[in-house]
Amino acid sequence: MQKASRAVGSVSRRAKGCLAVTALLLFLTATLASCGDDDSTLETSETTAATAKKVMASQACADSFRHGHNQEKGGEPTPKAFLPSIQACQSVEEWTAAARAFGVNLQGQEPRFLDNTCFAVSPEVQELRICKEARAQVKPPG
Repeated sequence: MQKASRAVGSVSRRAKGCLAVTALLLFLTATLASCGDDDSTLETSETTAATAKKVMASQACADSFRHGHNQEKGGEPTPKAFLPSIQACQSVEEWTAAARAFGVNLQGQEPRFLDNTCFAVSPEVQELRICKEARAQVKPPG
């Protein structure tokens, strides 16, 4: 009889553990869903990610991205590390394609990353086509 009650207790602990994991997953899902300004940003980011699958990154863009990623891993501040890739890539889609080819997936947040990086560097960089494009995708007109 004692073994049976232990088994019931084990199931109860397992159920509590599953409930805790489920609650954590729901919390994380809600937190991630609330990230971003609005739904149009998410839709734009998803469109950018889908388009990037069709765009091939130039060799210069891909090499600059790879170098920047390695510099960042080595401790270089993100804006400084990725500035050469921003200058070498012609569009958000090309930069995203370079990132994906290197195995980096920002889950559709590439425009936001680029916008933050562009605005952390200098006003001259903010005038680059890729930076203006990223800003337009992050901050829709309105």
